[in-house]
Amino acid sequence: MGRYSPPQERIGNATGRYLALAPESYGSDIAVIKLLQAGKKVLRVADPLQIGKERFAAGTYLLPNSKGARNLLARFSKLTPVAVRSFSGGKGLEAWKLGNPRIGLYHGHVPSMDEGWTRWIFDHYGIRYTSLSNRAIRGLKSRRSYDVVLFAEQSPEAILNGFQGKNVPPDYRGGIGEDGVRALREFVRNGGTVVAWGRATRLFVDQFWLNLSNAVANLPPERYYVPGSLLWVKVDPAQFLGYGFGGKTAVLFAGSPVFEVQDGHSFVRFADRRVLACGWLTGENYIAGKSVGVEVPFGKGRLILLGFRPQFRAQARASYKFLFNAILRSVANPATL
Repeated sequence: MGRYSPPQERIGNATGRYLALAPESYGSDIAVIKLLQAGKKVLRVADPLQIGKERFAAGTYLLPNSKGARNLLARFSKLTPVAVRSFSGGKGLEAWKLGNPRIGLYHGHVPSMDEGWTRWIFDHYGIRYTSLSNRAIRGLKSRRSYDVVLFAEQSPEAILNGFQGKNVPPDYRGGIGEDGVRALREFVRNGGTVVAWGRATRLFVDQFWLNLSNAVANLPPERYYVPGSLLWVKVDPAQFLGYGFGGKTAVLFAGSPVFEVQDGHSFVRFADRRVLACGWLTGENYIAGKSVGVEVPFGKGRLILLGFRPQFRAQARASYKFLFNAILRSVANPATL
């Protein structure tokens, strides 16, 4: 059997002012993050675009055309092909100017399989990040080094307290502690972004005093049970965190938090009915229409909380975009073309 070679866009001779990357593919997100980390400028339009006979959705990326940009994009797209078109219009369009996302990923002494899968995805696609220890979190008070800090699925107790007991060597004892929580509050107040998903969200709901509650927290399994199923969610494609989605997608859900939202902006909710796409779900009525993705302003920054694991075991590729949109949201500022 021959080696599979993904089809490549012919971008070498593009002559337009911009290279336009369609937002529907997570390949576009990966390419853009790598372009930004390579020092290239990228814009993201806030409204749909018409390019020739094609309609590009809100959230389309515009990369100023240059030989260097074309070469980088051609190299990056070998691993994750993307739809690219030449574009010369757009004057006066509302957009977002994106910066280089400096990514920190929490890596404590208590192992988290989900954090390991997140590292694998970044390493596989060549996205630069830094693993942040408990000590690094405690020293994190400004955006001097990082724009976004990620907390993968893990219990709040493991993050906050880590390993305890006299049999644990001192160097491996404890978690981020109260000092780490205070440092994270200062980081977000000063403009940083924290992204957390799964059980890790509860740490930030509690420690940042957010008016969010878990709608399924105390339900017994005979009334509510979802061991690991694909569930339908509705996404707001007009919001930055929903860019690239067509309004509906499926996410892998396994007993994770479901938010009752008093503060913040919900950008992804369960379908109002027929929530189950594939698998087992008992108690649909408890989650139908409820939020599983919320952005909460805090000082100059924000918290982005996802009830589900967007990169579940590096298999849930349809929901990778939630993670990448959240990373890019941390370095997005309003602009005009």
